[in-house]
Order: sequence, then structure tokens, then C-alpha cells
Amino acid sequence: MTARLGRNASWMLAASATMNLCMLAYHRLMSQRLGDAYGELASLTALINVLGVLSLGASATFVKAFAEDAAEGGPAAVKGRLLALLGPLARVLLMAALVLAAAATPVARYLALDGFGPYALAGATLLLGLATLMARAALQGADLFGGLGLSVAAEGLSALGLAAVFTRFSAGPSGALAGIACGQLAALTVCAALFLSLGPAAAPSPRDPAAKEMAADAAALGLFTLIAYLDLFAIKHRVDAGAAAGYARAALVAKSLLFVTAALNAVLLPAASAARARGDIGRARELLVQCLALALFLECAALTTIGRFTGLIVRVLCGPDASFLALVPLIRAYAAAVVPLALVQPVLYALLAARDYRVLWLLAATAAGYAALLRAAGGDPFRTILSLAAASVILLGGTLILAWREKTQ
Repeated sequence: MTARLGRNASWMLAASATMNLCMLAYHRLMSQRLGDAYGELASLTALINVLGVLSLGASATFVKAFAEDAAEGGPAAVKGRLLALLGPLARVLLMAALVLAAAATPVARYLALDGFGPYALAGATLLLGLATLMARAALQGADLFGGLGLSVAAEGLSALGLAAVFTRFSAGPSGALAGIACGQLAALTVCAALFLSLGPAAAPSPRDPAAKEMAADAAALGLFTLIAYLDLFAIKHRVDAGAAAGYARAALVAKSLLFVTAALNAVLLPAASAARARGDIGRARELLVQCLALALFLECAALTTIGRFTGLIVRVLCGPDASFLALVPLIRAYAAAVVPLALVQPVLYALLAARDYRVLWLLAATAAGYAALLRAAGGDPFRTILSLAAASVILLGGTLILAWREKTQ
């Protein structure tokens, strides 16, 4: 990698490490304080992650546009486009709030929620996340990765600290979700302060992202995240609260592997998009190979650590309860199943940079097949994990084939 890309990756790795450690500490604390209600929190945070990716898809599209603005007019042009988007963003947030309100009853019934308070806070978190993702997309496009990293770290630290305060007074899942919402607000505040410091805005480039492209990016990332979290929904729907909480604790450890490569994804998308805008497809492919190799190294290191120190990790993340040690075999199998899914991410972002949307067919077919496997698993945890492993390997192989036999549009 070049010095600039290495610096950006370092910023994001440090910020992601801070965020991941905060979230691991958050879930450990919530697991201890909420008891069986932790399964409810896990299902709602998974719902936030899945729905939030719809905005992440639009964010990915705008990262490409912001990168072009920065190339032509510098950060001031990025600020100009962001200001122009505030009105449309407000309308999108209003529409999303109405949709969430309409879906409250069926979602609460399906997930067996204890009241509508936690769902309302999950919705507020999602709406704040929409605004935060757009602001972070602008920071990515403007190559302001130091500020982006600060925003990510502020979110994690604020969510952990405030959730610890709220749940101390027996607020239950609502207090835990209120902490996450406050973390999003802190991150958005950091982004706003950074853009205010840029000075006057300049006119952005005349090219506007197409709605079709935004929909395709959102669909791709949404389907990927659905595959990543569908097992949690299936388990919560099929088994009792205690069993669901146990599986969620195993997911707390294993699914952390999905976030190991998050920093690389954030750097790869704008860099690959800029290379393709210059017509340098070879450079874009070189970046993918470098990111994929680093991702493989990081995932193998993380998997080895989990495999050798599973008991210690369970005690640190889930608590000292001796019954949690029964999760050790489940966690080891779960973590191994997640690794190929984690490696899909840099390949998927490279395909989005190339605007190769054949990947949508692969994602949709994998999601449908995975859902069928989960139904056949019947709520058995090891059969559920085996289904996840099969879907992950198929998806990784398919995306690598698409990236190798590239078709740009």
C-alpha cells in the first residue's frame, strides 16, 4: 500500500479496535445485567444492523461521489455536496420514521418483545445512524480519515459509558439501547464539528449519484448483512429466551470477526473508486489483493486467539458464570463459520467499486438457500452454525469468481 493508504488504514484500524473493544465490553456488561433479556437486546441490535445497511448502501454510493468532488474541488466541494443533501436527507428520515412506526406491532410480535419501548429506542438509533453514515461517507470521500476515526471512537466510548449508567438503574434493554443511541449522537456531533471547521463550501461536481446505483448498493450490502444476522433472528424466533440468550452470547464472540476487516473496507472503497475513475483497473485489483491478504492474516490471527483462549474470552466477554463455559465448543465452531463470511466483505466492496451488480443475484440466491437451511435446522445451534458455514463458503467462492471474471458497467 502507498504511504497515504497505509496511514488511512492505520487510523481506521485504531478506531475500529477502539469501537470493537467498547462494543465487546458493552455486550459483556449487558449480558450480565440483563440476564435472559439479553436475547431481546441482541435481536434488536441485529435488526438495527440489518436495516442500517440500507443506508450504508446509499452511503457507499455517495463515497464514490464525494471522492470525485474531493479530486476536483477539495474538501470544500465535499462540504458543498453534503449541505445540498441535508434537505433530501431530512425527508428520508421522516419517511423512515413512519415506516418504523407502522412496523412496530408485527416486529414486536415476531421477536416476542416485552413492550414497545425498546423497539422505539432501536428505531431512534437507526435514524441517527442514517445521518451519521452520510456524514462519515463525506469524511471518507474527502480523505479525512483522522476525523472519521475520531467519530468511530467517540461512538463506541459514548455508547459504553452511557449504557453502563442507564442500565445501572434497572432500565433493562431500553437503557442499553439508549446508550447506543447516545453513541450515534456523539459520532454525529464530531462529524458536524469537523465540517464546520472546513470553512466555506464550494460547488460540488455536476455528477449526481443515480438512484439505481444507490438501490443496487443498498440491496447488496443489505443482503450481505441479512445473511450475517439471519441465524440470530431464526434462533430468537424458534427457541425460548434462555436458549436464545446463550446463542446470542456465542454470537457476541464469533461475530466480532466480522468487524476485524471493517477498517480495510472503509479504505478500500474510496481508493478503488478513485483508481477506476482514473481508468487504472490494474491498481484497483492490486488494492483488492492487498486488502484481502491483510484481511486473511487478521482473521486467522483472531480465529487462532479465540480457539486457544476460548474459556478466558468467555469469562472476559460474557462474565464469570460457570454455565457460560458450556458455550466453548459452540463458540469455536461458530467463529470458524464466520471467517469466510468476513473475507467476503473486501471482495464485495471491490465489486461495488467496479459497479459489478451481478453480485446481487449471488447474494439473493445465497440468502434464499440459507433461509431454507435454517428452517431445516429447527433451532438446533450446531446445525444452525453448519448452515452459516455452508452459506459463507458458497458466498466467498462466488464473489471471488465474479471479481476474477470482472464485468464493469
